Amino acid sequence: MHDKYDADEVNKVFFDYWTQKEAVLKGYGEGLLAPLEHVTLKGDIGLFNETTWFIKKPLIDEGYCCHIATDKPVEHVTVESVNLMQ
Repeated sequence: MHDKYDADEVNKVFFDYWTQKEAVLKGYGEGLLAPLEHVTLKGDIGLFNETTWFIKKPLIDEGYCCHIATDKPVEHVTVESVNLMQ
């Protein structure tokens, strides 16, 4: 029997959901103190503790998954590189 998804795809989906929920909890101020299952995701919206969060996925690198959550809609996110080793 063949799996419907390969391991790489399963990992991508897992980290996509994880980082969305983590971004909502951090935006709310709970960090990972609250259980991830208390965050509901609906498209680019996250719901937690009667609050609505707008989620964006900035493109940092193909192999890196990251999301930000804000309490107001954001249309565009710019990622800049800063060399801290100078």
